[in-house]
Amino acid sequence: FPLSEKIKITAKASLGSSPGVTAQDSIELTLLRQDPVAVIKGGNITVTADASITLDGSGSYDPQGDKLTFSWSCQSDNGCFYRDGNPLVLPSENTFSIKENTLTPGSILNFTLSVKRVSDSRTASTFALITLLPKSDIGVLISIQEVTPPSTGNGYNREDS
Repeated sequence: FPLSEKIKITAKASLGSSPGVTAQDSIELTLLRQDPVAVIKGGNITVTADASITLDGSGSYDPQGDKLTFSWSCQSDNGCFYRDGNPLVLPSENTFSIKENTLTPGSILNFTLSVKRVSDSRTASTFALITLLPKSDIGVLISIQEVTPPSTGNGYNREDS
């Protein structure tokens, strides 16, 4: 589907008692399609590996008011695994939590949230980096930043704070 679509509407009228008298006019309209917006509340975080983590995409929305579906993915240099070696299982919901003491210390996990509009399958994505410090670094300041890539027309959105 294109981002915009031009349509031309032409109207023609004639007087019933004077068939030779007619008038015609037209107007051109541009209909804009807006992509959905993917938002992860809280953005990037740095925590100790013994902390629980909640990723919340419930702030995502569709400007046209249509229903959205959600999918999460994870990338990391060492893969996205629980401490016991099993791969992370990510739900198709807007929010999910990972229990404390289940992730590997020293990992940096890149979680991507993709939202898809049900009516026409248009998508948008955003991401959050989760840095897991070892327990010994517990005195390190926890930083929270919101990062969303700028809108580039490729399905990524930027939400201004």
